[in-house]
Amino acid sequence: MKTSIVWFKTDLRLYDNETLNKAVAESDEIVPVYCFDDSHYTTTHHGFKKTGAFRAQFILESVADLDARLREMNSGLIVVKGKPEEQLALIAKQYNATAVYAKKEVAPQEHETDKRVREALHTLGSELMAISESTLYREDDLPYPINSIPDIFTNFSTAIQHNCHVPNVVQRPRAISSPPLAAATVYTVKDLGLEPAERDSRASIDFKGGETEGLKRINAFFFETHAVSAYKLTRNELSGKNFSSKFAPWLAQGCLSARAVYHELKEYEAEFGQDDGTRRLYHELLWRDYFCFMMCKHYTNFFVKGGIKHEPPNCLSITKGYLSNGLTAKQARIL
Repeated sequence: MKTSIVWFKTDLRLYDNETLNKAVAESDEIVPVYCFDDSHYTTTHHGFKKTGAFRAQFILESVADLDARLREMNSGLIVVKGKPEEQLALIAKQYNATAVYAKKEVAPQEHETDKRVREALHTLGSELMAISESTLYREDDLPYPINSIPDIFTNFSTAIQHNCHVPNVVQRPRAISSPPLAAATVYTVKDLGLEPAERDSRASIDFKGGETEGLKRINAFFFETHAVSAYKLTRNELSGKNFSSKFAPWLAQGCLSARAVYHELKEYEAEFGQDDGTRRLYHELLWRDYFCFMMCKHYTNFFVKGGIKHEPPNCLSITKGYLSNGLTAKQARIL
């Protein structure tokens, strides 16, 4: 019997989760795990917390929602806190797991974490299986290798739209077989070394973590209010529940996938027609892919002073760049 761990990270969902589906298909039993990585809740050398209280609360809610949805399928979620390499090794040993399935990462710090996890599992005869699912378009479907992706977004988007298609979403598993799992440990913001933050009464939306809330937000923005049709005109407004999609927090934690948003958008267009708003929302999803693939291409150069061009920052050139994108001189100065 093959027992595998599914290590949830920023893919806190059942719908359109390729990692989960692959693990279920290739295993007799799976053990879902989420680890609150201690390194994500430290104080940086700049003197502030790497993860703030609002974001931490959103993640806590997302983890709780994932656990509830898994238990509806007679599974559940083991929730731990510490170093992922230590915690996953302990769980792999406890359940005699021969594989750990996890979302493939693209950024340096996440790669380092995965490397430590892979090494810890290797000593137990277990392996880390990384599944790529962060982007709208698959890396393997791109019309060029990663190191040849155009650095100019317009060139990138033109090539993508003429040569690629967005894959279909993956339905959630019909059934999940897991060994008996105890109730998930419930952590609080204080357990993560943070003080709870009070919601500002001026906030235009009350963000709550989890796939359940993310799917509700899609339905509200698309089908209940039709706000997506005004998206191009209102997306840069500073306040307002439906001025922008507000999908970002759910996308960031993987409560929603970009493909799920895209295909719901296509359903909306099929029923109500394509317009400037729907086209602009797709455009923003494409920008998200662009930056992800740019990270794959340029890696740590994203964080050096000279950037991907290895040139020192120049305020004049930055201002000219803003002006070339249609901003007024006054707007450029404000930015």
